[in-house]
Amino acid sequence: MSPQSGMQKLNLTTKETAWMIGSPRIFQRLRYHGWLKPLCASRDVLYPKSRILAAQEKMEKGEMPPLLPSEKRERAKRQGECASLL
Repeated sequence: MSPQSGMQKLNLTTKETAWMIGSPRIFQRLRYHGWLKPLCASRDVLYPKSRILAAQEKMEKGEMPPLLPSEKRERAKRQGECASLL
């Protein structure tokens, strides 16, 4: 049965998962820190809907995935620039 016939999808593609999370950056953080792990799929990378919902539940309770290493570096760089302006 197809999703249009009323059956819910159990696994979502990368695009669908990022859309469901609502932010590509948060989606990247979730993947990097292991909150979302893809299934071993043939052609498309798929994420179990149950794990997506579990990650969303954690975030709704106020827990957020840590920053990506690139975000930490960028934040430190900006803080250094701001300190030099004082």
